[in-house]
Amino acid sequence: MATGSHTINVSVKDTTGNTGTGSGSFTVGDNSAPSVVNFQPTGTIYVGSSTVSADYSDADTSINAATATLTVSGASVSGCAADATHISCTASGMAAGTHTINVSVKDTAGNSGSGSASFIVADNVAPVISNVQPAGTIFTTSATISADYSDPLPSSVIDPSSAMIHVDGGMLFTGCVATETHASCPISGLTPGMHDVEIFINDYAGNMGYVATSFIVVADTTAPSVTYGGPTGVISASNPTITGSASDAAPSSGIAAATLSLNSGASITCAVNGTGNVSCPTFGLADGVYNAVITVTDNTGNAGHASGSFTVTTCSGVKPGLSLEAPRPFWASYADYTASRLSITWTVRNTGADNALNVKMISSSPAPGVILLAAMPASIGSINAGASGSVVLQYRVPQGMRGFRVINAASAEDSCGNMFLYP
Repeated sequence: MATGSHTINVSVKDTTGNTGTGSGSFTVGDNSAPSVVNFQPTGTIYVGSSTVSADYSDADTSINAATATLTVSGASVSGCAADATHISCTASGMAAGTHTINVSVKDTAGNSGSGSASFIVADNVAPVISNVQPAGTIFTTSATISADYSDPLPSSVIDPSSAMIHVDGGMLFTGCVATETHASCPISGLTPGMHDVEIFINDYAGNMGYVATSFIVVADTTAPSVTYGGPTGVISASNPTITGSASDAAPSSGIAAATLSLNSGASITCAVNGTGNVSCPTFGLADGVYNAVITVTDNTGNAGHASGSFTVTTCSGVKPGLSLEAPRPFWASYADYTASRLSITWTVRNTGADNALNVKMISSSPAPGVILLAAMPASIGSINAGASGSVVLQYRVPQGMRGFRVINAASAEDSCGNMFLYP
């Protein structure tokens, strides 16, 4: 009997021929679950993305397609299409291994049916190797041979222990590092010329990736050219930045590092920018003379040098202690005597603790009637602490004058360039 309502009709006669009738009804319901069959794919596939599907049917009532669901290895799959007989989805990103399809669906009576089946995703795709370094031409006899790699879907994952790097037919061992995405090995002692590189890497399915390439070594035997920039002369700062510049002529391995040595002392690390400008910081230099040597090395180890010198003289801000000693008049020649041209030596003594720089007599004003013949200002020069300096000035003196008064003014600087006036 089909599902639904059914009626029972009964008639019967007694022995005298009278007929009796009666009827009743009942309903046949659906308690049979839907059947799920024909799972796809089956067996072994060799791709990480595939259409996954199943068919279903119900013997009594119809399928409720809205209830159909499909998972692959427990994960829901988006973008599925389901109708009264079939569900189909596209599964992507499947790794190598066994995957199980689970499908469930209900009929319109609410009975639930399900089924499952398995298939295997096998990896037969070799790893892909890229970004092999070095490439092209290098200018150093030492290098790091390296490569990146990946395992396309369906991936059985890279086996790092299988990584091998060969240079000129020989396998590198010392210092090599390999991960699931990258391998590198250092090498030294490369000779000028072409060198062949081979990279090997396997995935856990045994697929081998391989690439062959080469690079060229050009010997850089020329040291960088270095120029000393400064400072020079006398400076007042105790933490000057020593500067310079460097260039590396072709064939160039590139500038690697720069250092500074002061008075043959320990090396100080300097900064070098992309245009070869060198900058070396210093701190807390005591007063004194410094011989600076800048050393610049290229990536091959060639070293170039440049040197310069400077003097650090820090200043206290105290006015140098200058005083004027007694004048010493004299006639420089008989001609000066007859022409009344009197010469006077003016001596300035530094009685203080700080050096006086650029000392000048800026004015000399004699008594009325006496004429200064010298041009002003008159340079005396630098006078270190405890020393003296002098200048000779000439005056025209009237006949018969036995003495006269002169008012002098001078200027001086300290090592920081501060100017002081005297008196």
